This record gives sequence, C-alpha cells and structure tokens, in this order.
Amino acid sequence: MPATLTLIMGPEFAQRTKRFVFNVAFSGSYTAGGDTVDFSPFVSGNASDLPLSVCEERLGGYAASYVPGATIAAGKLKLFTTAATELSAGAYPAGLTGLTDARLVVVLPA
Repeated sequence: MPATLTLIMGPEFAQRTKRFVFNVAFSGSYTAGGDTVDFSPFVSGNASDLPLSVCEERLGGYAASYVPGATIAAGKLKLFTTAATELSAGAYPAGLTGLTDARLVVVLPA
C-alpha cells in the first residue's frame, strides 16, 4: 500500500513557488524501488509540473528520497535504513508504522 498523504499546510506562495507540508502515514507493505506518492489531488493547475524539491522530516531514523515520475501523480518515495541501504520490500517496520508526525515538505512551481 502506498504511503498515505494528508495535507496539513499549504499552499504557501512565494515568488515562483508554492510550498505544501504533508503528514505521511506508512501502513501495509513497502515496494522495492519506492512507494508511489500522488500529489495531484492537492494541486490545482498543471499536473505535469513536477516538484522542485521534496524533503522528509521526522522519519524516526529512516531517510527518504523522492524519485520524480512522468507526472506529479507518479513519483516514488524511496526509503532507506541507512544512507545507502534501501528498505527491503515487505511489511513496513514498526519504526515507520508507529510514526505520527512524519512529514514531507514539497515545493512546486507556482
């Protein structure tokens, strides 16, 4: 099951960008190569505008990397147990499913 996003702040507009903050909840199983994250339900405008940056916060010792897809609906959130070791495919560990304040900060073109 993909990571579930809940919008908690945004969009905040800057000169040429808009910023969103999402709570991210992990349940079910992780897919090797990353779980699909779909920002399109939260964004009005051009769905082909890919994020300029995606940063994770409060992942309880895990790290994440956003891998852009062909559209804003097809990106992947790749999770790591250490700097170079991707989380193994299978059930999410308790260290991720137990998080209540994990966040993604997403910056998109305005």
